[in-house]
Amino acid sequence: MPAAADRSSRPRRRRPAAWVLAAGPVLHVETLAEGIEERAQLRELQRRRCDSGQGLLCVWPLEPDAVDALLDLAATFEPADETGALDHEHA
Repeated sequence: MPAAADRSSRPRRRRPAAWVLAAGPVLHVETLAEGIEERAQLRELQRRRCDSGQGLLCVWPLEPDAVDALLDLAATFEPADETGALDHEHA
C-alpha cells in the first residue's frame, strides 16, 4: 500500500488503502502497509485488519555500524532456494 495513502486526513485520499485492505482476505493475500509513522495510522490499519506493516513508528533506521554488523551476520546464513526454503543438503 502506498505510504501516502493513509496519511491524509481527507477520506478520499484514504479510500484506495481501504480498498486494498478489504481485498486482501477476498483474494487470500496478506496485506502490508508501508510508511507507518503515527499511532493513528497504526490504529486505523489494525482496525482494518492489515496483516503487517513497517515504518518509523515501528523501527528507526540503523546507524551505519549497525548496518555493517547486520550484513556480516546475514552473510553467515545459508541462502534459500527460489521457494524460500533453506537448502538443508549443505547444512
